[in-house]
Amino acid sequence: MSARRRFALSLCLLFGAASCGGGGDPIQEICELQLSCACSLPPYATVEACVADLNEQTDDLKVAAMGAGLTFDQGCVDRTLNQFHDELGCSTDFSSVSASCSVCAVIHGDVSVGGACTRDDEGFSNCAADLRCDNDVCVDPCARLAAGAACVKVDGAFEVLGICADGLYCDTAVTKTCTPRQDAGAACFGFDDCKDGLACGADNTCGAEPGEGEACVFVCAGDLVCEASVCVVPPGEGEPCTGACASGLECGADDICVALDPLLCDVLDDN
Repeated sequence: MSARRRFALSLCLLFGAASCGGGGDPIQEICELQLSCACSLPPYATVEACVADLNEQTDDLKVAAMGAGLTFDQGCVDRTLNQFHDELGCSTDFSSVSASCSVCAVIHGDVSVGGACTRDDEGFSNCAADLRCDNDVCVDPCARLAAGAACVKVDGAFEVLGICADGLYCDTAVTKTCTPRQDAGAACFGFDDCKDGLACGADNTCGAEPGEGEACVFVCAGDLVCEASVCVVPPGEGEPCTGACASGLECGADDICVALDPLLCDVLDDN
């Protein structure tokens, strides 16, 4: 993956551009932040090296946009870097980031919703700034499908048609439409078919989330994890692991639970 593509993905992935910054240079501020985060392998040894690299990547993106006849959006870059800085910080997960859906594309065109779109070799499309190119059509990634709307298509290749609104799930097994999440005792087939506080059990019915030592399929109650179809307390830092570890940890290369790196470390990592 090229440096400019990696940087653009870091800016676009999961985030929109909802946050306002503190008025300084966003690149300078994010580079100062990364040195304060406890990265196991810091992406940059100095603030100066980080600033120089990100500015170079930004310049590459501007050249790429011009060459493709597309628009480079500096505002998207600045706002999203500010959101990384202000909301994500040195956190190890994205739960600290506001859940509102807003989208910006670092490089974009002007094709509106429903219009035919193309993507270049780097993956940049000619859709408008707040849209995404899916199956050669510009779509609004923030749009949510209502109850009864088709959410998947299985004629030939399996195709996702959109995301269901809150309180609905995509019934891929039967109706292929957005369906209200199920009450206790109702039939289910996936991890998000049941209402909040319920889980789809081994008998394919919605019921209470299973507790420690109880059989599970997808999820367990509280901080328990589903391992070998049984809910167990996940191992803590320094303990042996085969899969999931306690919150904030991951199963490392030596099958020992270790602390997660701040996400910013991965965002800026050039490997």
